[in-house]
Amino acid sequence: MRVLLGILLILSICVKAQVPGNAVKLSGTGQHIGFGEILKDVKSISFWINLTQEINASNSQEIPVLVRDENGPNQFFSGEFGIYFGKSGTAEAGHLVFSRATVSSPHSILSDNNSWFTNRWYQITVIIHPTQGMKMYVNGVEQQDTDASTDPIYVRNEGTTGTVYLGKWGSVSGFGIQAKFDELRFYTTALSETQVRSTLCKVIGSPYQGLKGYFDFDGATTGYIPTLVGTQIGTATGLSSNAIVKSNVPVGQQSVFLYDFQTTDQLSFTDGATFTIDSLLSSARGIHMYQTNDFNLQIQGSLPYFLGVWFTDTVAMYNLTVDYSNMNTDCDSCSEILSRDFQTINQFGDRPVVPINCIYNLPNESPGSAVWREEYWLKPKLKVETGLPDTLSQCEGDPIILAAKEYIGAQYLWDDGSTQRIRSVDSAGLYTLNLKWHGCEVDQNIWVIEEYTPYFELPNDTSICAGDTIIIRAPLDIDSATYSWGYGIHFGKTFPMWYAGTIPLTITVGNCSWTDDITIDVIKPFQLYLGKDTTLCLGQKYVLEVPTGVDYVWSTGELSRKIEIFNQPQKIWVRAWNKCFEKTDTVAIDYEECDCRFFMANSFTPNNDGNNDVFLPVSSCYFEEFDLEIYDRWGALIYKTDNRNLGWDGTYKGKLQPQGVYTYQVRYKKYTWLEKSAYERGVINLIR
Repeated sequence: MRVLLGILLILSICVKAQVPGNAVKLSGTGQHIGFGEILKDVKSISFWINLTQEINASNSQEIPVLVRDENGPNQFFSGEFGIYFGKSGTAEAGHLVFSRATVSSPHSILSDNNSWFTNRWYQITVIIHPTQGMKMYVNGVEQQDTDASTDPIYVRNEGTTGTVYLGKWGSVSGFGIQAKFDELRFYTTALSETQVRSTLCKVIGSPYQGLKGYFDFDGATTGYIPTLVGTQIGTATGLSSNAIVKSNVPVGQQSVFLYDFQTTDQLSFTDGATFTIDSLLSSARGIHMYQTNDFNLQIQGSLPYFLGVWFTDTVAMYNLTVDYSNMNTDCDSCSEILSRDFQTINQFGDRPVVPINCIYNLPNESPGSAVWREEYWLKPKLKVETGLPDTLSQCEGDPIILAAKEYIGAQYLWDDGSTQRIRSVDSAGLYTLNLKWHGCEVDQNIWVIEEYTPYFELPNDTSICAGDTIIIRAPLDIDSATYSWGYGIHFGKTFPMWYAGTIPLTITVGNCSWTDDITIDVIKPFQLYLGKDTTLCLGQKYVLEVPTGVDYVWSTGELSRKIEIFNQPQKIWVRAWNKCFEKTDTVAIDYEECDCRFFMANSFTPNNDGNNDVFLPVSSCYFEEFDLEIYDRWGALIYKTDNRNLGWDGTYKGKLQPQGVYTYQVRYKKYTWLEKSAYERGVINLIR
């Protein structure tokens, strides 16, 4: 059998742009949508579902999709209704179940499939036909299981028991679904098979005929789900801010389809250009071609010739022919075709295919990650531009870069034979580029003009004395130039500086500028003070120093910045200076022999309590020589030191000495003009 379906589509702005549109995402228990009592007189329900959890025969519980049942899946009473996935251990395991209860008994039918892919859209339609009973369609394919019951869905008015929930099992907790939903529709008519397949991609003809409720989720919020038809709205519970997501359901303005096809069949769609697919290799029962005005593509200068191919199973291959000869009388092949796996905004990939006589041939299609779905965007009349100006003014000394517009797979040819998209040149002149891409060819002449750049250098960095002002002058004197100091804080050819810092100067002539800067250091006065004239005790040191950052000379001939005076009465002066300031100071230092005394404790308690633990003579004297000796009661020397800052801790050779009376002797020589030593002797009590 050979089938050719040709449909001439008139592109127009629809009542509501649906591409790409929104879907609602439920993430499990606690997230659901209630639609109230909407099932009265309803005979057909359809929706798209995209599972984000794997569902198969091993499910441990029933998973609700669209349910009106207050008592849960194990108690089904008259007037209750449900579309759900069955749980393991039952005949329903993994199947999609369409179930309802009449006055006489419950009725249900199952899908053929009991295993469902994640991240793939399925279109589901359930029908109660007035003569044929219950039916279910998955992706436009009627399922084998049916039920002869033609009884309508009963109305339930017992409070909340009449509410239809998406993703919830009445008031029963612990049941939820992880899935995205789109295009939920309630019909008061029983759809025929042709109507089911015709409305997979869009409600066509009179789009709202027979609809009681139509929820496309495009205007949905986390709490409010509007309807395009009727007055019944949806109320969402527990939805987070990321529950409203972009949808990539194959929804278009028009579509054609073919079911139970053969390899020799073909399917065509005419929208100015004619899209034809043949050599169909797929285990799918059906194939759809859909067209949409995808306003998100933001195509300028031409209409969006956009087409999608969608198979009802996950493996497919086909040949695609696109004939746009009726749209371009010249047929100069200046065109492009792109494709993508899904309707996700602006993620098309260029197809490097050359058309012959305005005909694209793409064999073995659907090569992407989704080998059951592909979407195409035809640009029959390309406007190819180099993106370069006719004239390019460049400042002298700046790099001159000629960067043509990037087209993947394009051929670039410059006048010097180079074939790169970007070219660097070093002088003014005429340059030419030939660009070829997708059968389009364009030549471009670019005149490069070098403008004068005011090169200059400011004087070297310098310093000034505190209180002085330096006038910095611009090295160039050009009447037409603009002089900007300090990033625009001052304009003119001179700039006064009396403070420390760095000041930049920018000179601009026309469009070209040059900047240099100068750093000014301010030399400040310094302090010089050797101290008051003073008299010291023999043995005392006196330190004199000059500040850093100055040059100096001492009256003593010393070379260090810091000098020490010791036991030498004298008068000393120093002269210090920097580049701006000079100072001199003098100090007289005299020495005398000072009287001082020893303080000797008569006992100490070396018990490590931090109080009186060490025997040590205390004196304010300055000693030239010093010795301390400790003797036990038998006259044996047990401790000796010449360090006046060390005392006896009550031990001998690391051992504690017993409590008792000990003898000490201090030999010392003070700093004096007399050459003699003195002694202090006595006893000390060691107490433990």
